[in-house]
Amino acid sequence: MPTAAAEADKNSTPRRRFIGWDAPLLARTVELLYDDYGAGAQWDMRSVVVVLPSSLARRRLTELLALHAQQRQVILYPPQIVTVGSLPEQLYTAKYPFASDVVQQLAWMHVLQASPASELAELLPIPPAKSMTIPWLELGKVLSSIHRELASDRLDAQRVANVLGDHPEGERWRALAQLQREYLAQLDRLNLWDIQTARLCALDYQEARTDQQFLVVGCVDLNRTQLGFLAAISAHVQVWVAAPESQRDRFDDFGCLHGPAWQNLELELPAQSLLVGNSPADQADLTAASLAAWGDKYHAREISIGVPDKSLVPELQHRLDLAGVAARNGAGSPLSQTEPAMLLALIGRYLEQRSYQAFANLIRHPATENVLRVLKAGVPEDWLAQVDDY
Repeated sequence: MPTAAAEADKNSTPRRRFIGWDAPLLARTVELLYDDYGAGAQWDMRSVVVVLPSSLARRRLTELLALHAQQRQVILYPPQIVTVGSLPEQLYTAKYPFASDVVQQLAWMHVLQASPASELAELLPIPPAKSMTIPWLELGKVLSSIHRELASDRLDAQRVANVLGDHPEGERWRALAQLQREYLAQLDRLNLWDIQTARLCALDYQEARTDQQFLVVGCVDLNRTQLGFLAAISAHVQVWVAAPESQRDRFDDFGCLHGPAWQNLELELPAQSLLVGNSPADQADLTAASLAAWGDKYHAREISIGVPDKSLVPELQHRLDLAGVAARNGAGSPLSQTEPAMLLALIGRYLEQRSYQAFANLIRHPATENVLRVLKAGVPEDWLAQVDDY
């Protein structure tokens, strides 16, 4: 099976630099950036774009650069630091503003609701009632997600349908392709661009351009669209791989993991490094005990805790809190779980259902009590109980 890099461009590959794995990746990156771009009293990286795999890494690298400049007592001109997800937009010029995720989902919902049932039959044999906003919005989210997933592999529904031909699934993909065209037309009427389609067009019409130096650091899982942009500017790209030179065959030309080379690899971990717990709670206690044993040896930002399933994070955070260990979820909190978003969801559910349960949930949101207090409504302290009794 060809590697992802080979699929992107067999004749155009960037230069790889293996920076080892015997030190934290970002700390090593800062040292090498200083060696490469530090000169006298200045550390000038204004012509450099550093590409990292996550926003958390981007924020941390910014901090480390500032600390290193302070220690060296040099004037820092930092590089532009972007995540790999926003890399394509550094390399082409958009002709219209991009539609936000919410606008994209609403556009998909509008297209679905406006389509005749006969056109939706292949996708929705029994569509929801036109008045049921929430189910239509959920369907819009699903199609938006499929659209994004296809675009990451430089595909759209029509290209999939063309490949399927007379296959039984072909009709379904042709129906989706028609919806996709109507969705793009809807955004066009709003003078907005779909960011996924804009990227595919930029690649198809070879619009990727740059006069900057791009350093791709620790990005081991790039999709075909990202690889396509890097291949288009390969003469301006360096890939920094967090591994020693001896491991070069385990990475492809763009620094992505070469899967077959890792399948039979055995990691030799010292027996004293393994602590076994019988349950998630035991593992959380062992984690807290290990952190406590380290004391002040490491700064909190030098420690990362990996879990096999995100459902274990709340239990782990609870145990660490009990042990007095400060920790934060690197993924952050979903917007949907913030108070304003939950309030909007409760209002929408009540307007849709008009049920007492939806009403009871809405009036128990903290915003309701705040409004009553600001309005000086003079309701009794047990007003919630009285509402329930009524």
